[in-house]
Amino acid sequence: MGLKLFLKTAFSRLWLVITLSVAAALCVGLFCADLSATQYESTMKIMIAGSGEGGFTTSVFDEIRSAQLIGADFSEIITSHSVLSSVINDNGLEEDVDTLKESITVQQIQDTRILVISVKYTSEEKAMQIVNSLQGKFKAKLMAMGSPQSFMIVDEPMVHATSNTSYFIIFILLAAIGG
Repeated sequence: MGLKLFLKTAFSRLWLVITLSVAAALCVGLFCADLSATQYESTMKIMIAGSGEGGFTTSVFDEIRSAQLIGADFSEIITSHSVLSSVINDNGLEEDVDTLKESITVQQIQDTRILVISVKYTSEEKAMQIVNSLQGKFKAKLMAMGSPQSFMIVDEPMVHATSNTSYFIIFILLAAIGG
């Protein structure tokens, strides 16, 4: 009889059980989201330049087409083991190359010669240092390789805080399952 009475009472107050579970999930999600570390993203834009004296050897359209092909090469060089290990050594980072590589994104803006280099890190200063170091080490690597290509900085590095909405959603889902 006790179980039957319990189930009857629980189903008659189902709205209360659901409301309390959702409220508990939100509270846990908000609490845990505050505990997660703030991430900072430092972003820099560079423009691929040609090998000529003024930076361009052919028409602008030919340069854009070749820059699109070179953009993928530049992305690989920027995130190469040799460049990243130099960045780690110069900035006193404790991460290994693979971990640092995960925090770096290089994207080419479509139909342009512009690459956007972004670094996400838990320290605002380190994010800025890493992106500046990447730029310097990348330039040195191009020179060491004897590459006729170069680049110009379009936007100086800037840092902004990024939200951790992915953690927030994960915490809410975990709380809802557990609640």
